[in-house]
Amino acid sequence: DDDTWAKMQSLYKIWSDRQDQKENDVENESQAIARLRGISIRLNLFCLGLFVENRLIGYTINETRQNYEGQPNFATNLFEHADTSFTGVFPVLMQQTAVELLKLGHEYLSHQQDLGLPGLRKSKEDLHPAFFLKKYTIKNISNS
Repeated sequence: DDDTWAKMQSLYKIWSDRQDQKENDVENESQAIARLRGISIRLNLFCLGLFVENRLIGYTINETRQNYEGQPNFATNLFEHADTSFTGVFPVLMQQTAVELLKLGHEYLSHQQDLGLPGLRKSKEDLHPAFFLKKYTIKNISNS
């Protein structure tokens, strides 16, 4: 609903202000979240918010996929933001997301895209993943 999305935008602003990110990175991610909202009705999303005294201090947005062609049910964490002035918000978000997704029958959680960046890749490796999903690049070769 509009109120929830407004709270998420407000929290994203708090999170991004505390990060050492380039302004266009913040704007690109903000636009990506807005686009996701626009198509959210067509996706299988699982979202979880963490509140303290009716104040949103963390959220995670995940896309869930059902078993197909013998693959396990898994979810992909798309966005996760928190007010880091609260200690332990990210670990609690991850733990609670995993608990709830498991209840829904999802065996695995792919935690965000590492984008090939060494710091993000190390963060993923620190989680001791069971495996890494293969990534592919699709390009139009008819214009070659």
